[in-house]
Amino acid sequence: MARITLRIVRGYHAPALAIGHRLTAIRFTTDVSVATAAGWSRYEKAIVDTGAPVSVFPPAIWKQSRHVALGRVRIGGLARREECRIPAILAEIDCALSDGQSRLGPIRMHAYLAEIEDAPTLIGVLGFIERGVLRVEYSRNRTFLRMP
Repeated sequence: MARITLRIVRGYHAPALAIGHRLTAIRFTTDVSVATAAGWSRYEKAIVDTGAPVSVFPPAIWKQSRHVALGRVRIGGLARREECRIPAILAEIDCALSDGQSRLGPIRMHAYLAEIEDAPTLIGVLGFIERGVLRVEYSRNRTFLRMP
């Protein structure tokens, strides 16, 4: 089984810190590359988000990619108000993940191609996580994603 180590990124949770509470914000990150007409893009940092059903890529990552557009949508997170949603294209795209030493993929997966630059880069459940094993041992300071 191929396997990559995910980075554990810790920091203070900004909303709690703003009211005087030091809560730790924890994120797991990796690097993602997408297929382009010329080969593969350079790797970019991405948050591994198990709360996101579908991955999200900003234009800086997907504009030069080979992808199959399926339709236009509006996506959002916590706030369900229409003005809080961003325009995106639901697409199929070929991606690979890496920790700098090992690589997973490439695999074809669904992703939202955000149409605004300040969208986050997220690796959602559909694709790599649904096909693999995500292991988090936070108390031992390690986490990894592996795939058959």
